[in-house]
Amino acid sequence: GNTGDIFKRNSNLTRSQRPRTIDKKEQKKIYVDWANMYLAQKEFPELINDLQKDINKGVILINLMESIAGEKIPHVCRNPYYQNQKLANVINCLKYLNKKGIAVHYGLATDIINGDLKAILSLFFSLTQLEHQIKQQKGKQKKIDATDEQGISTSYHSQSLRR
Repeated sequence: GNTGDIFKRNSNLTRSQRPRTIDKKEQKKIYVDWANMYLAQKEFPELINDLQKDINKGVILINLMESIAGEKIPHVCRNPYYQNQKLANVINCLKYLNKKGIAVHYGLATDIINGDLKAILSLFFSLTQLEHQIKQQKGKQKKIDATDEQGISTSYHSQSLRR
């Protein structure tokens, strides 16, 4: 498990066999396609064309997060005009992620509304973590539901009802 071993193994590989790094332009396209898939599923009117410009009001970002999470994000300005309204929207998204246990720094909000690509890519990576977390929770819930259907209860609540 030593990282030096990884470098030694990779140095023996030909260029085509080595793990490929993805540049920022490619990351942008991957995240735009991923986000638009979620936005289209919920039939939101606006999709992302330019990652650095289209999420700066926070509205598309909020729509995306609501689509991923399956719940509403509170305290949203749906038609932000002023910079502080846009900033508040993005901060609400970051607060939501933190509430879900995904650590993001609120200082990113200004960079995001200013179109800073590094900050936006970092945010989108956090959104994929949210997606993964939610899918894991849904998978666990399906196992619990399947167990309950078989008449074997694993939850404390249903055990306490039988007493």
